Amino acid sequence: MKNISIREMVLISFFAGLTGILAYIKLPLPFTPVPLTGQTLGVMLSGIILGSKLGFISQIIYLLLGIIGLPIFSGGSAGIGIITSHTGGYLWSFPIAAYIIGLLMEKKRSFDVRWLFLVSIIGGIIVINFFGLIQFSLVLQRSLIESFMLAAAPFLLGDFLKALLAAILGSRLGKAIHPYGKNHDL
Repeated sequence: MKNISIREMVLISFFAGLTGILAYIKLPLPFTPVPLTGQTLGVMLSGIILGSKLGFISQIIYLLLGIIGLPIFSGGSAGIGIITSHTGGYLWSFPIAAYIIGLLMEKKRSFDVRWLFLVSIIGGIIVINFFGLIQFSLVLQRSLIESFMLAAAPFLLGDFLKALLAAILGSRLGKAIHPYGKNHDL
């Protein structure tokens, strides 16, 4: 990987911080042990705007900051215990999701809202729920179907709304920050 520029460092830091800020949007639901949070919006936007490698790095930084004790996980929580809990798989998936979203962005190089919505669904909903459900199922010793019903199904509408918001914001921000073909290398 080439050296990271100051501009890229600032963007990486911004999206790591944005994910942490969005973690404070937490809505506990009475019928599931998994809260509704805004973090995945930050993950989707990091992949859309930063691309695969830088989006991945931004989410690794986010995780490391939370692991060392900064209160940037859901609702201001922190520490390694969150990563190893029943919801930790969702967190572990963030760098992977940002990478996949970024990779898809780099393949097509388009900020079309429909395309961004699709890549947000693939990376932001499918990937995050896949890893989240595996850890949820293992830690709580539940079947994958039961885990899906408790920890994914109640959130799908919200996930699709976040994917739509990421697509709309990503389209506008992406064109402003680095329109493909305009000598921006992200």
